[in-house]
Amino acid sequence: MNRSRMPAQIIAGDSLTLALAVGAYPAADGWAVSLTLTPEAGGTPLTVSGTDGLAAWNIAVTSANSTALASGLHRYLVAAAKSGERSTIDYGHIMVLADPTASATDLRTAAKQALDAIDAVLADRATAQDMKFVFADGRTIEKIPHRDLLDLRRHYARIVARETSKGRGPKRVQMRL
Repeated sequence: MNRSRMPAQIIAGDSLTLALAVGAYPAADGWAVSLTLTPEAGGTPLTVSGTDGLAAWNIAVTSANSTALASGLHRYLVAAAKSGERSTIDYGHIMVLADPTASATDLRTAAKQALDAIDAVLADRATAQDMKFVFADGRTIEKIPHRDLLDLRRHYARIVARETSKGRGPKRVQMRL
């Protein structure tokens, strides 16, 4: 299916085709359009070049390309380039979900793994594997005081809630006049 906008999520192994209006960036004038997906957790970005259609730039992320994407949040950038100059067309975030048919042992995101390990410790049902969980700052879960674990739990619960919301409905914006 051709889309004119990036979806909120994609499953690794699925293909994705974008058809973007040429607008101010026609290939006849020397423009080239590309999509770059960069994992938030670090790693190698994936860049896909667009092909010029008559009225639209077609950008195709193949199944082979998306299979190589790590699951988790990615930043995307759709940009036009010409003579060393770049112009951003679209940018944002896309969630890459693990392929449910892959033989991975754990399909949870890193935030979900952290939240589950914290919950197990707090409920006094942690396994040896839960106790070995290491956070990004190098601390192991077994050496973190109870109060800090509660703070970490709130932090990871917010991340997991964002990951699982899938962009449903409008976000509440509060402002004071």
